[in-house]
Amino acid sequence: MNIVIFGSPGAGKGTQAQNIVNKFNLYQVSTGDLLRNEINNKSQTGKKIEHIISKGDFVTDDIVNSLIKKIVINTNYRNRIIFDGYPRNINQAENLEIILKSDNQSINFILYLKVSRDIIQKRILGRMICEKCNKTFNEFKDEKQIEKHACEKKYLIKRKDDNKESIITRYDEYMNKTKPVLDFYSSRSYFYEIDGNEKIEEISSSYAQVRVLSSVSLNVKEGEVLGLLGRNGAGKSTLLKSIMGLVQIDSGTIKLDDVVLSNKLAHEIPKCGIGYIPQGRRLFPELMVEENLKMGLYARNSSNEVLDWALSLFPVLKTRLKQKSGTLSGGEQQMLATARALCLEPKYILMDEPSEGLMPKLIETIFDIVEKLKSEKVGVLLVEQKIEGTLRISDRIVFLENGILKEETTPQQLIDNPEPLEKYVGVKSHTKGRSPSFA
Repeated sequence: MNIVIFGSPGAGKGTQAQNIVNKFNLYQVSTGDLLRNEINNKSQTGKKIEHIISKGDFVTDDIVNSLIKKIVINTNYRNRIIFDGYPRNINQAENLEIILKSDNQSINFILYLKVSRDIIQKRILGRMICEKCNKTFNEFKDEKQIEKHACEKKYLIKRKDDNKESIITRYDEYMNKTKPVLDFYSSRSYFYEIDGNEKIEEISSSYAQVRVLSSVSLNVKEGEVLGLLGRNGAGKSTLLKSIMGLVQIDSGTIKLDDVVLSNKLAHEIPKCGIGYIPQGRRLFPELMVEENLKMGLYARNSSNEVLDWALSLFPVLKTRLKQKSGTLSGGEQQMLATARALCLEPKYILMDEPSEGLMPKLIETIFDIVEKLKSEKVGVLLVEQKIEGTLRISDRIVFLENGILKEETTPQQLIDNPEPLEKYVGVKSHTKGRSPSFA
């Protein structure tokens, strides 16, 4: 699990990052620490960093990105990193995605602790630091702890820059620099905005003590497409990951026929007959198309006849078998991810935003394939932002809001009465009772 955490100075980001590290045994990466380590180790990069800092300049993105890459590809930290203070700009955000993708990793959660400037000001103005042990207190809230503190009170000081003017300046600078990065991530299904104005005891187990999913009960029938709709952050992707064993469930049961999937490990679930096409495809970029497909075959010991069937649905892949998957276009990568899932001979397929980043023509191709799966008696649970396409191919629609299933309906009912789409997804229909158009 890889996590990115954002929060202005005083938001509590450091405290919550440490809670998450302790809870999940993650490795906390701070760009400041990485730079200091290089300087202390007197490496060539460290000497370059020291020279840059001595001139009063900022360390370049190239240097920071290279240090981050060393951590990401280190097998000791793989898929167990929390990024604190990185990325700071769009260049770094894009670079992080490239680095993770090249190592077949991804960001699982982005947590943003949103705290108002007034609250930040109150918190920092009351902040006191012990010079002897570096423990931090707030003089307005921690009176009892201060009295019991082992070090003498004379060691408790306030930082010179913890004044009203400086706090406002630092907050505004942070928000101005960070906003483009937050905008970059805010549409992602794994982006969670957390109200940090109130005291947060721990966000590690439930993202600020808010359950991502609560009492979700649904079933997908053989040869049916069930469209799962909701706003960003509603819990759609989390639901798919829960089914696949990638997110631990606190209660309830996930079953395929008579097989209890929630008792199985994540790598065992595909063997039970469920294919999963995650957001972002998650291919092996250095492996050829053929090798990616055979990974699907091996997972369930499927025959080459299954491979031939999967390729018949995506003829273009037949001409790309010896090509590295990382060099394919976005549409071809989506086709490959779908074909790989089909190599499992699945009874059901979970699809998470299959149209993301595709041209309109390719989106239609993907939707056409989903319709073909219905004739093959494959059930599909579809998470998708393209409303018109989802309504066209789905048999039923369910809406998820704040982790709770709110409403079930049919595509035709939504065409006749699109109010649930505006209520739960935030889109409006330009037509009513005929060919739908949504914005």
